Amino acid sequence: MNARKTYVWIAAAGTGGHLFPAQTLAKYLEHRQVSCLFVGKGLTTNAFFAKDMFAFEEICAAPCSLRKIYMFCKETWRGIRKTMALLRIRRPSLVVGFGSYHTFPVLVGALLKRVPVVLFEANVMPGRVIRLFSYLSRCTAVQFVEAKAHLGKRCVVVDVPLPSDAMSVDKQEAYRHFGLDAKKKTLLLVGGSLGAQFINTEVAKALHVLDPSVWQVLHIGGRGVSCEEIQARYKTMHLPSSVIAFSKEMHYAWKIADRAICRAGAVTCAEILAFNVPSLLIPYPLAKDNHQLHNARALVCRMPSSMWQEQKEGFLEDKIQKLCTSSSLPQERHITCSLESWIYQEFCQ
Repeated sequence: MNARKTYVWIAAAGTGGHLFPAQTLAKYLEHRQVSCLFVGKGLTTNAFFAKDMFAFEEICAAPCSLRKIYMFCKETWRGIRKTMALLRIRRPSLVVGFGSYHTFPVLVGALLKRVPVVLFEANVMPGRVIRLFSYLSRCTAVQFVEAKAHLGKRCVVVDVPLPSDAMSVDKQEAYRHFGLDAKKKTLLLVGGSLGAQFINTEVAKALHVLDPSVWQVLHIGGRGVSCEEIQARYKTMHLPSSVIAFSKEMHYAWKIADRAICRAGAVTCAEILAFNVPSLLIPYPLAKDNHQLHNARALVCRMPSSMWQEQKEGFLEDKIQKLCTSSSLPQERHITCSLESWIYQEFCQ
């Protein structure tokens, strides 16, 4: 297959956990002369999607709910019709699906038109869309080998796409980027693309156990958070800190992190693995299918990290102190094939 003539659809929308790796994949493919089109619901207004960088098409979709079954059927049918119309205009060589109801009609339309579909699931516990289509697609790529037990037989383990320059960032430049001291150890607090109230409040309060002469904090609170309020709390502890709402340069943050306290979303787990940072994982308790808890358990088995379950365990300060005083060194990382190189080699050459 000639890469210059290859045309790929990327079915991704919804959260940053879906869109960040999808956009990294698109950059990788377009750099190799593969034309990409994003197709999904809500891309026009999605804050995590770079509308100025990628071609995209909006389709209708709705979550599956018995209480709103009419709306689901109506919007899904409209989405399938739009997908079929787009396929008649230009048929892609491949559709890459990242899950969520935002892309359900795209995958249905592609299969009806017999366009090859491959899927990517970054969580241990796959979502319903990925579980369903894993039995109908060519293959499902997964980040965690444990996910295979919930999917069709055709699975391959890959690394989550991260920015191409993620591992080559200069550490001193990263310290300057966040205005932090290169001579101190850095504790990274991050709750994911949407932030985490528990980390922004309860965890931040518990950091009084840190020694300000040794540690500094890089706190990425999430969109809409009051950075001034969090910064003021650290100031009362005399703890050096940099507090921001959001960063597109998360690889800068992970590059200088000596330890991390974070949720256990799929992309966060990928960054922990890539940068080999011992972490305290606090899974979001209301995540669908409790998928963050499954991610955290899988990650703890792979490296010197621990887990603390919100609302179920006490002694948070003890966990933080243990994390920051532990001398355990990260294990050597076993590097697998990345999603982007696997898709390019298998389907775009």
